[in-house]
Amino acid sequence: MPDQSDTSINQVIKVVTDAEKYTRLIRLLTGNYGWKQNSYIYGTKKGCDQVTLQLRMDGWRLLSIHGDKSQDERDWVFAEFTSGRSLIMTATHVADLRIMFDYIPSHVPVME
Repeated sequence: MPDQSDTSINQVIKVVTDAEKYTRLIRLLTGNYGWKQNSYIYGTKKGCDQVTLQLRMDGWRLLSIHGDKSQDERDWVFAEFTSGRSLIMTATHVADLRIMFDYIPSHVPVME
């Protein structure tokens, strides 16, 4: 099967310490990269919830999705994100990536 990679996705991997992760995330969110929307993937529900809470406390508007959310809530989050009403979304690997990657319009940093 030929490579069917989406050439519009730019993936960059940076290894950082746990202490550097949030600062790096803020730099990604505030940088002038021309990204219209941002999606960040976390390895655990706890990590996803923690960064979502911290970003909200810091004034960022975003949505979160993971396996503990109901299907209705996941559908709503995807609808908000794909319509552009929400510009930032955090998710876990198990948040139905098959569906999510059909809709993510820009980059997807993985924050393990």
